[in-house]
Amino acid sequence: MTFMTNPTPTSVSSEFAHHLRTALPYLARFRNSLVVVLMDGTLLDSPDSHALEDLALLSQSGLRMLIVLDCAPLVGVELTSHGESRLNEAEQLLPEQELLPKLERICAHAHSRLMMRLATSGTQILPVTGPFVQAERLSSAASGVETCNGKVREICAEQLAPILETGGPVLLPTLAHGEKGRLWWLEAEEVALEAAVRTRAQKLILLQSTVLHWQGDTSTQETKALTANEVRRGMAAHPDWPAVQQRRVLAMAQACERGVERAQWVDGTQDGSLLQELLTSEGAGWMVTDRDYQRVRPARLSDAAEILRILQPEFQQAAVVQRTAECVQQHIERFLVGCVDEEVVGCCELVDYGSESVELAGLAVDEAHRNRGFGRLLVEAGVAQAMRQGRSRMFALTTGSAHVFQYCGFQPATPEQLPEAKRQDYDFQGSGVYLLQLR
Repeated sequence: MTFMTNPTPTSVSSEFAHHLRTALPYLARFRNSLVVVLMDGTLLDSPDSHALEDLALLSQSGLRMLIVLDCAPLVGVELTSHGESRLNEAEQLLPEQELLPKLERICAHAHSRLMMRLATSGTQILPVTGPFVQAERLSSAASGVETCNGKVREICAEQLAPILETGGPVLLPTLAHGEKGRLWWLEAEEVALEAAVRTRAQKLILLQSTVLHWQGDTSTQETKALTANEVRRGMAAHPDWPAVQQRRVLAMAQACERGVERAQWVDGTQDGSLLQELLTSEGAGWMVTDRDYQRVRPARLSDAAEILRILQPEFQQAAVVQRTAECVQQHIERFLVGCVDEEVVGCCELVDYGSESVELAGLAVDEAHRNRGFGRLLVEAGVAQAMRQGRSRMFALTTGSAHVFQYCGFQPATPEQLPEAKRQDYDFQGSGVYLLQLR
């Protein structure tokens, strides 16, 4: 007789469990939150994109959303193919009034396709659209040229609120009526921006068909997170950047300046990029925010398991001293943790050696978040805490993080400069000694 045993957990299942544990807190946090999605119309015809399916999945999970479909690329393709108009990248499309019926037809067809795709991508998804945007004339720089370009006059936030409570996504038009029922063509970026601000959305998401190639400094390229001021400085330094992308990135900055928590640029042609951007700490695109989403805080007892997980690779490489779960839990007050939102991605430990000296030990960062400045943030937070406690010097022993400590002002030292208690209980072979005078 052969007895079957349950297979041992595989690395694949462990990885799945880790991703699920990471994603579920984000899902819980976003439930009933409101986001505005500016969607590139060309994604409707992208064969490799599952962005619509992911939007439907997020809607089913409780995320409320306003969707603005940017039909300008679709309009430009059809009208230019008939020689009737053209796309002016600097000023967007400027169609004459007689083109309005064609604009209405193109936009209505695109909206119908989007609503059908959303409705068939999930269960009990009922997309809604309506005249929730009011417009007015946009003064034309070209004197005497009659256009139907308009600007947003009002987003009907009060009318939208009860509809959003039902859970279905709402599509906002970029063709909107103004006084006397006249129809105006609006820039999708403006509609999305005003909708995000006036409905107090948590996020503005630009779901695009291209990757954003930011022409900023190397530090922002590493983190893919910008402040509104960094966006404006980068745009001023690169006035030749494509005008369409300038408008969209500027809308992201303006949204944050006007109270939206975050604005994110996601390449919708990459499978799963929207889910990765929203449900993981590392994301998949570019973000603009004026809020502190990366921070260092004192560790809590509930962080012990994550601290051990982050330290484990360092244990195996003998880069830090082995710590047991009991040790971490017993001395949890000595640890600082680096977080993205509330996900723990790094840690360090402050070990007291009397009234004068303190050791910064156990510096480690999760592999997925390395080279993003978390090591520096942890060291700087440790130094600040030691100074508040009146310590006169801090020391560290390291085999692979010397550059981080030197960047933070530590100087190479010798074992003889360490406290006697430290010299007695540690083998210094292979470790560099670094010292920082605090006062």
